[in-house]
Amino acid sequence: MTTPPWNNPPQQPYGIPHPHPGGGGGGYPAPPPPANARIHPATGLVLAGFGHRLGARIIDYFLVNILVWLLTFGILVFIAAAYPDMEETSDAFNTTFGLLFLFGWGVAVFLYDWFFIAATGRTPGKMMTRLRVVSADGAPLSQGQSALRSAAFGLPHSLPCLGHLFVFVSGLVASGDDNAQSLHDKMARTVVVVAR
Repeated sequence: MTTPPWNNPPQQPYGIPHPHPGGGGGGYPAPPPPANARIHPATGLVLAGFGHRLGARIIDYFLVNILVWLLTFGILVFIAAAYPDMEETSDAFNTTFGLLFLFGWGVAVFLYDWFFIAATGRTPGKMMTRLRVVSADGAPLSQGQSALRSAAFGLPHSLPCLGHLFVFVSGLVASGDDNAQSLHDKMARTVVVVAR
């Protein structure tokens, strides 16, 4: 005689871990944070350090650079296809295109950051380094916060030298802050944490 299904609880499939009480992702308990890690009080998550954030930002700069060059190449190919008889461009066009390329960097960084942070809370660089931007009060990140944070970080890049100096100082503020917040994090009331 077989056991009725209501007396025979379903078995865990082979290879899938059994859940632990109070555990983390995948059924296993969350690993304890490193001894020197700073914990954000509102979220209980480990705050990202300066070096960790710098690594993510270097990856993002590399990716933005590739996107800007691809966009520039695409525009030039479009112009060449649209005006096949044009042998050379005017000085006004060259000046406009040069200024756009020089000062448009801040807009490109802003749009890149805003798109990814608004969608997922992390840029590709942050995904690769396991970081996430969250609201400082533990609430879900709002569109306004992601836009303000991205604008405060990205748009200063449009000012050659001064903008980069501002971004550098903004990043250094995070290394001495209790919540590891840079200036753009403070403006948007966000923190960068290590994702689980």
